[in-house]
Amino acid sequence: MGEIPLFNMEELKQAAREIKNRKALGPDGITPKKLKAIIKEHPEEILDVMNKCFIDGEFLKIWKLGRLLLIEKENKGEEDGWSYRPIGLLDICGKLLG
Repeated sequence: MGEIPLFNMEELKQAAREIKNRKALGPDGITPKKLKAIIKEHPEEILDVMNKCFIDGEFLKIWKLGRLLLIEKENKGEEDGWSYRPIGLLDICGKLLG
């Protein structure tokens, strides 16, 4: 079995660029802009965390949490269970690693 290829700095920065700034907040309350600022200020630390998760084969439990948001569909009655569209909001750090 060979050595595990780790994420590099360019891959981290590319993943951060691909996260859209107008995404809804997940349970962690961290905005995409804030995460990008953290990566800009502390790229080595963030890269270390991401690589540690990859090496250990773990996805932090807190990043698995989501918030369910129900959006009411137009022209539907509130009583009808099909009147809502569920949206799952996930932590931004989990999106970065995923």
